[in-house]
Amino acid sequence: MSLRLSIDPGEAVARESVMRQSGMTASRTIVPKEPSSGGWATVLWESASPLSGSGGELIRIGQHPNSRLAWARNWAVLLALGLVFSVLKLLSGTAWSAPLTTLEYRIYGVGLQVSPPALAVPKGIAGSIMVTITGGESAELMGHGTYVEAFLRGPGLPEPRRLVGAVNQPLMLPPLNLVGDYQLDSIRLVDAGNGGTRMEGSPSIVPVRVFDEVLIRACPKRPGF
Repeated sequence: MSLRLSIDPGEAVARESVMRQSGMTASRTIVPKEPSSGGWATVLWESASPLSGSGGELIRIGQHPNSRLAWARNWAVLLALGLVFSVLKLLSGTAWSAPLTTLEYRIYGVGLQVSPPALAVPKGIAGSIMVTITGGESAELMGHGTYVEAFLRGPGLPEPRRLVGAVNQPLMLPPLNLVGDYQLDSIRLVDAGNGGTRMEGSPSIVPVRVFDEVLIRACPKRPGF
């Protein structure tokens, strides 16, 4: 009768293996001819004496120390993965939980505000825009030693006309006698010392519409009014 047993393929020889079944023993040296690269190689245990009981049992002997190391390493990897998943789950639950409180901070920087964003003036009447520095106390420091500069372009001007004014004061436009669409562009805050640009206007371009003057005739007064 024969029994099947499995040995580690790393074991070249399984020595002095002893099987005990119903008081009978057998011993033999087993050398796997072509051990597999991993797992356990299964071979037949042959005995001259018949063994009682069932036809045999699967026995695993001769475990190689490298196999024990691999088994321990695999368990360590599994434990590490389980720990990582637990931490990720905990962090995920915390991230999706409702916040205890919410704070909102609004930060406003210094800016050069131009208004209105579009201008319409009658023919022959001087218009103006307002250029102011916004941003609190620091805005006052930005205004020292500066002036506002812009260029006016349109059908009644053969060349762009340069306009200069004080910051936080109306920037005056000359009277325009030709009806049409004009443009005030390159609005900026200029450093009076070196001529460099400190800030660009917002917006930096303002469309200007010049229209015919509207004449309003006097209405006759009705009796009783």
